[in-house]
Parts: sequence; C-alpha cells; structure tokens
Amino acid sequence: MYLPAVDDERTTLRNYLEMQLDAVRDAGYGLNDEQLRDTPLRSSLSVAGIIKHVAWCMAGALNASGQLDDSPLDLADYFGAFTMGEGESGDSLRATYEDLKAKYLVMVENTDLDAVIVAPPAPWYGLPGGNDVALRYLVVHHVEEFARHAGHADIIREQIDGATAAALNAAVEGRAANEFVTPWQPSAAV
Repeated sequence: MYLPAVDDERTTLRNYLEMQLDAVRDAGYGLNDEQLRDTPLRSSLSVAGIIKHVAWCMAGALNASGQLDDSPLDLADYFGAFTMGEGESGDSLRATYEDLKAKYLVMVENTDLDAVIVAPPAPWYGLPGGNDVALRYLVVHHVEEFARHAGHADIIREQIDGATAAALNAAVEGRAANEFVTPWQPSAAV
C-alpha cells in the first residue's frame, strides 16, 4: 500500500504502479482455477484474463526497454493474453505475474525515464507499432492502464464471491481488521 508521502517522481511512479499491480494480483487471491476463469459479466473478461493481460503488458515494456530476453510480442499474443489457456493453471499464472512484476518494478527503478523506446503496437488507436516514446510515457500510461484493469478485476471478483478490493488486500498483506475493513477469509465468501 502506498500511503501519502513526499517522494521523488520515480519513487512515486514506482509505488503507484506496485499498488495497482498488487490490486490486480489481489483480485485472484483465494480463487481456484475455475473461479479465475469465470466470466460473470456480459463480457468475456475473467480475473485470470486480466492478470494475464497485465503480465503481457509488463513483458512488452520489459522487451521494449531491453530488460527481457524474449522475442517481441505480436498481435496474436495480445488477443491470447486475455484468457487463461486450458494448459495453464492459476499457480503458473501467478508465478509468471510475480516474476514479471519484480522485473518490471526494477526496470522502473533503474532505467532512465527519458530513454526512448519503441512503443508496442496499438492498432485499436491506428498505431501499428514502431512509434518512439519516452519510457516515462509508457510508465505513466501503465499507471492509468493498470488502475483501469484493477477496477475491472474488482468488479469481476465481487460478482464471483462478494469479496472487495480492500478486504482482499488486507488478507494478502496480513493486516488486522479495523473499523473499516475486515480481511477476506474463504469462510466469509458469499
């Protein structure tokens, strides 16, 4: 949890990113594979799909900044990044997410935010890729993007079992109950 502080730009960005990444992760806390795949809303989004998509975004940024030794991500990867495949498990998805999150946050901590990288494709905006951007632009965009997806994951999770973001985060972080939040417990599920 990033509480009010007086920090420099890099620390502020890194901590806000970590908070949003934790919120996405927390949405899957305590869910089994079937629940992770559940799509209780009108769309085809699932908690697993959001976790996998955010991991895909982190991998794209790591690739673009030269921090990850993978081949560039293509559009087919993008569309597949919203669904937990039949051969994937929640445990493997979580492990990949946590590994990428650690590398991504190190990138934000240590890479020159003014470094110019090639932005990943965004054909839905008419950008097929190859656009130069400052890493700072991508990092700030990710604050927005990851917050949006954390909200999506919150709504889906509430539909699955009524768990709320604050209760899940308190459970994950091992915080005690207070007058505002009681940490989520499996027995408290609806």
